[in-house]
Amino acid sequence: MNCAAYLLANTNSISIKVAKYASTDKCDQTENEEYGYCSLIKATYRVLDKLEIENHTLVACRTFGIDAFSNVHVQQGHPKA
Repeated sequence: MNCAAYLLANTNSISIKVAKYASTDKCDQTENEEYGYCSLIKATYRVLDKLEIENHTLVACRTFGIDAFSNVHVQQGHPKA
């Protein structure tokens, strides 16, 4: 089997799914996306891009008795192809 050809093939039969949940309960699924059936390298970069977009932390600040919440993006880059 030619591994390079398998990784770079424009189409394949491998499904790569990414799901997003509103809580730790699997019943609270808010998003489900398919990234497979294309080049495995391309699909991997698409998943990494999706995770980078979704990678944020909820920060709570208490000032003068008022709670304020802010989404803070934590950037973790990866090399682009």
